[in-house]
Amino acid sequence: AADGINIEPVSVSQLEIAVAETYDVLITVPENGAAELRATSWDITGFASVFFGSGKAINAPEMPKLNYFKMMREMGGMNKSKMDQMQHVGMNMGTMQMPEDSIQTQNHDMSGMQMNMPEQFNYNMLRALQPTILDSTLKLREIHLSLTGNMLRYVWSFDYQTLSSSDKILIRRGERVRMVFHNNTMMRHPLHLHGHFFRFLNSQGEYSPLKHTFDIKPMEVVTIEFEANESQDWFFHCHILYHMMSGMARIIGYDGSPM
Repeated sequence: AADGINIEPVSVSQLEIAVAETYDVLITVPENGAAELRATSWDITGFASVFFGSGKAINAPEMPKLNYFKMMREMGGMNKSKMDQMQHVGMNMGTMQMPEDSIQTQNHDMSGMQMNMPEQFNYNMLRALQPTILDSTLKLREIHLSLTGNMLRYVWSFDYQTLSSSDKILIRRGERVRMVFHNNTMMRHPLHLHGHFFRFLNSQGEYSPLKHTFDIKPMEVVTIEFEANESQDWFFHCHILYHMMSGMARIIGYDGSPM
């Protein structure tokens, strides 16, 4: 299960879990030996382990340490013109309009920037047990949000506005709400919507999974959609709490809803 909703079973050797995500995992206890399940921090500086079974330990494979100095040298090798070009593209992504018939494929896979490990989890593996498509006769409301931030001041926001300086995002009950996110920062952000499950549009098409939290990687574009079937106000925010507290949050409010 992903975020408490059953999905088609998938076998992986590694499972990335963002802050506030939940997964139900089936583990086969070995007949001989004690198999290690290892939880490793994102920066691979430490881990915690639990062993299933009894007897000789069957250790999980070591994950290679990150070479921070090599990464810094590679980043430092970018000249100013390239950085300016990247910034220009990032600043204008929020105004891009994408055709509706390509909506299923726009959640870009950035796994090439990650360690190339066998059977490593990615969101395209998540497939719902039943079709999750929404009623196409519902009025569509499309909302584009850019994830923005300033590393120097360490302020995080949507569309360069913090929660305290932004208005509510208004929707109406009975609408089909589609939200398109452009992460223009160089950090990952686990985004969580209170009170709703949404379709996380991936390569599974009409079987895209239902979730309440998803991780968006740097320079990635992710699309979710849901039926507006609640009322009043709901919190939407990055679940890295110091990102949320510095401004990366919005209120999604139902227009015309009784107080």
